[in-house]
Amino acid sequence: MGLLITFWVLLALGFVFCFVGRFPGQILAFAALLIGYFGTDVIKYPDWVVIVSAILVVVSLYIGWKIAPKLGKKVHDYGKASKWGTFVGSLIALLCASSDATLSIIMLFVLPFAFAFLFEWFAKKDLAEAAKRACGGYVVFLASTLLNLLVCVFCMLGAVGYFN
Repeated sequence: MGLLITFWVLLALGFVFCFVGRFPGQILAFAALLIGYFGTDVIKYPDWVVIVSAILVVVSLYIGWKIAPKLGKKVHDYGKASKWGTFVGSLIALLCASSDATLSIIMLFVLPFAFAFLFEWFAKKDLAEAAKRACGGYVVFLASTLLNLLVCVFCMLGAVGYFN
């Protein structure tokens, strides 16, 4: 029973943490997948789901650490202020999520940019440069978040038996 609770908690946390740039939610979703696969007799899914999920997690981590920052730098150089701004903005958006799904989704995509801009503005004191740097940081956040969400959703679908 405890493993089933852990399974569901990890799936939920994995999904939520995909929206927070500093936490790899897809790893938590994959951990839940492994717990369900090896630890319970209740949850069954094909072997290929675990293998494909493992590959997707590794690829998404590589892209998030190596390729997404290069993509962001093509938009504009960004710094720690943008990284922290997107983190704080996404965390506030999650903590302030409401029952209105549309508003919550808008907040999840607007607040990270707004805080990246504010943090860059406070660090650089130039509005135009802060906006450019915030765009670079936001591209990294957005690319990583969407990729993490796709991998997490694949793990979640596999974990609940969608591919059976």
